[in-house]
Amino acid sequence: MKGLGTVLYEKRDTARALTCLAGRLAALGAALVLPVAGPVAPAHAAATVCTVNGVAQPGPDIVGTNDADTIECSSVEAGHTVEALGGVDIITLTGPVDGNVRGGDGVDQITLTGGSAAVNGTGAVDGQAGDDVITIRSLVLGAVRGGQGDDDIRFADGSRMAARTDVRGARGADTITFEEGVDVSGLVEANEADDTIDVHGTVTSTGRVRGGDGDDSVHVHNNQGVVDARSGARDVCVVDMGTPCAR
Repeated sequence: MKGLGTVLYEKRDTARALTCLAGRLAALGAALVLPVAGPVAPAHAAATVCTVNGVAQPGPDIVGTNDADTIECSSVEAGHTVEALGGVDIITLTGPVDGNVRGGDGVDQITLTGGSAAVNGTGAVDGQAGDDVITIRSLVLGAVRGGQGDDDIRFADGSRMAARTDVRGARGADTITFEEGVDVSGLVEANEADDTIDVHGTVTSTGRVRGGDGDDSVHVHNNQGVVDARSGARDVCVVDMGTPCAR
């Protein structure tokens, strides 16, 4: 039978062992704590995932028909192309676009939704021929083109740009609109014909807004960059606050 002294020594040793174990567990827990994440970079398309009229097409060439198509893509890989061809097409982009998306002939509707959707630096969206409607609700680092026709390009609330973003109406009487809260940080150019550019937010110090050929109407709420209606004889250029129009 153990004496009282032996029992006390055993309890003391047990307490020391438990204290040591608790210290090791605390150190292990601290090592496993993840660092605080910084700003999240835009996701890039690892593969092309699209459906054409409900049928999956993996790429590299996603091709519609000459009739009315419904094309949905959750990602478009760099070097891959979405071609809607003719007809009144509906193209919905819900994820990163690193390749090319082209509406083809016809009155097309192209929508870049919010969330993970983005036109990245190598990505481009082009309405091509026809009076197209292009609606942007997320990040654009690459190019957006209206193409030939009287196009309507709208950067809705929640969309974002960078200094390298390139938005052009191309040929036709285009309307390019930036809703309130959207900052223009890249190039916006209407190009040919009598175009309308309406910026309800701010043109930042890296932003450039240009009308192009034709009698253009350009309105900017707050200009901290460059706004120029360009060469039309009957251009209208209005800046509510900030740096006035270049001409």
